[in-house]
Amino acid sequence: MHRPVPEVDPELGPVDEDGFPREGPLSYDQADLALVLGSSLRHHRDQARLDWHLELNERVDFLDAQGQKRWVFPDLYVVVGLRQQHRRGPLRTWVVRRHPNVAFEFATAGSLAEDRGEKREKYRALGVDEYFLFDVDGVDIPGQLQAWRLDEGGEYQPIPRLASGRFHSRPLDLELAVVPERLAPGGAALRAFCPGTVSPLPTEREAEGLRVLQEKDAALQESGAALQEKDAALDAARARIEALEAALRKQGGAEPT
Repeated sequence: MHRPVPEVDPELGPVDEDGFPREGPLSYDQADLALVLGSSLRHHRDQARLDWHLELNERVDFLDAQGQKRWVFPDLYVVVGLRQQHRRGPLRTWVVRRHPNVAFEFATAGSLAEDRGEKREKYRALGVDEYFLFDVDGVDIPGQLQAWRLDEGGEYQPIPRLASGRFHSRPLDLELAVVPERLAPGGAALRAFCPGTVSPLPTEREAEGLRVLQEKDAALQESGAALQEKDAALDAARARIEALEAALRKQGGAEPT
């Protein structure tokens, strides 16, 4: 028998059909920045055929040390070694026997305290290997990006920056860096790079745009090659005509025997 669940819990606020809290929607700025990074990671996953489960602003349910159910809403998370689950809904870690390896938060002034405090503690309890916190407005975090990694004792320690200024993510084997972005509220976006490369991983839209440009360039090159072949054929025809005319002139001017 279906048990009705109130849409609003006195303590939790809005809840879903299972009685778990609902996360409020991301702001436009948070969503745009999360989508850019998420799309580039998704495209990289598909091109490299990696077993990554990736979700944006989706709930993760887990059991704490006392066996109590807890939850957290990452702005973006990646589970390495788990194929993409196409059924939308919360990730129940005790069912899939996996937890997010990397979590990303895109913090605004209103969420920064929670992202640095309660959420980081939840990620630690959940066992998230790495946690990246990006400052959307670019005013509260030096360099706009902080990153932590779990040590052997299960505590978060700052991830050291590489000589390039980037952070290396071990689970993803990618580098994360802040890059200028004219339309972003803080003038920058969080992008991923293959180690040692200059250009960030393209989003799905960027990759599609690049594919279209490459196809047009190939078509132009093919058209150019065809024109060159036609020009060569015309030159050869002209040469044959000129040789024939020269032969005819020579024949017409020959003395009779």
